[in-house]
Amino acid sequence: SIYDVNLENTQTQRRRFEGNVNLNNYFIVSKSTKLQFTTRFNSLESTALGYNSAQIRFGLGIKQSFLDKALNLSLNVRNLLNTANNFGEDTADNYYYYHSAKPVWPKITIGLSYKINNYRQTRRQNESSQGQL
Repeated sequence: SIYDVNLENTQTQRRRFEGNVNLNNYFIVSKSTKLQFTTRFNSLESTALGYNSAQIRFGLGIKQSFLDKALNLSLNVRNLLNTANNFGEDTADNYYYYHSAKPVWPKITIGLSYKINNYRQTRRQNESSQGQL
């Protein structure tokens, strides 16, 4: 998404070009293993009182399937290269606020899921239901 922002005020006048880019890449390593690489970029963002900094983040996910894809194990790492820094400032009459955040470690999550029923119709059920409304 792309934005062209023009803020006019009696004290300040700002014009900025803003945008976001999200890239998702999926790779099939084998029949039971999938790999995902994500990149997210947010440009400098104008706010009513100031700005928020630009950010770039990278992520990696891997999913392994077992038991004919009924059991899935996934591992996700967000902020893979530790680049998700965020800072900005807000200013107004008699008011100034600066904020800054830098995560120390990437966020790692592990998920496990099991499908009890995959809801696939058998050929016999499919043929018998075709004649009915």
